[in-house]
Amino acid sequence: MTDDVDGTGKATEALHSSVTASVYTQTRVNPLPDEYMIKVVSSQKLPPQITTRSSAEEIVEAFAAAHGVPLDRINLFTLDRPRHDSEVEAIRALGPNFVMDKDGDVMPAISAALGEYFFPNGYPLHGIAANIGGSAEAGLLLPVVWRGGTAVVEFASKAGLKSNQWEDRYNYSEDEQASIREYGFEPGRPFRVQDIYENPFADGIATFGGITNSLWVEAYQPALRGLIGAEVGIEGIRVHSLEISSNGRAEILHAQFEYQENAGAARHLLTPYLTHLLELNTAGEVNKRVARLLRSNEERLRTEIGQEYYLALDLDGGRFRMYDDVYRSLRQDGKNQRFTERDDAILTAARNQRPDWFVDPA
Repeated sequence: MTDDVDGTGKATEALHSSVTASVYTQTRVNPLPDEYMIKVVSSQKLPPQITTRSSAEEIVEAFAAAHGVPLDRINLFTLDRPRHDSEVEAIRALGPNFVMDKDGDVMPAISAALGEYFFPNGYPLHGIAANIGGSAEAGLLLPVVWRGGTAVVEFASKAGLKSNQWEDRYNYSEDEQASIREYGFEPGRPFRVQDIYENPFADGIATFGGITNSLWVEAYQPALRGLIGAEVGIEGIRVHSLEISSNGRAEILHAQFEYQENAGAARHLLTPYLTHLLELNTAGEVNKRVARLLRSNEERLRTEIGQEYYLALDLDGGRFRMYDDVYRSLRQDGKNQRFTERDDAILTAARNQRPDWFVDPA
């Protein structure tokens, strides 16, 4: 299981805490459809009756019992999304605290499992609740189980959540139900992350490499401050990554890469195309740059578009199917606005110059 970039938007904007993550294991893995997933994750084992269908009260009480802490000392993570608001408030009303981030829910789960991430209240991050993210990250939660924790997931409806209402998470469309069943799962049925793997405790390792500096690690986990993405030097780049084995052992690994030319050339090659495009001032400039990038490396541009705009598109037979209503909501959503007129220009240029990349191109 691999997620090339967990925290795609942050990586594109060079913001903190985006990682590349993989789980390698010597057992059969059931692939997951590209759908939303509800996730409840705890660094300590929760009772089997606690699932994504449990009430806020049941989840909070289970966390308190499993971690041996008062309700108002429970620390949880969720993605900062309007769709989570009502459930977050329901849990907060019972005492627990939340930390939020705009993107990336793998590293918070792994940080909780490592048990060295402390908040100002003197307690660690205990897990994740009131959270709906991508399915690609679900299989990457197996290290939480390796270290004695719990990770429960369930498919959520991307179509239903266009309303941004937690209560609509089970309003599956017919296409979503068919997609989930095609992969051997049942809509509306929670399951444990280890159920994705035939033998979840077979020999295996998980690796987490920082693409950008990790706030989770630098601010709260002194023991893991080596995991800061990459150090750029005169002669090369030193990369740090976290490795967790199936016996639960965690360690930091280091690797040194030398430049083929020089630091400036390497920096230019490693900077995402979309970063350059988002710095341009006019649609005309974007159009010209997209044409140039298509001549240079069209597959890289195509990959970056898929990663940056994944919230508003799916792959359909190898082509992008844009959900324009979802894009518009993310374009207009006030303080949670994800896209701007520069994104409009990028997508318009791509659609016009490579209509074959898109289903029903505009």
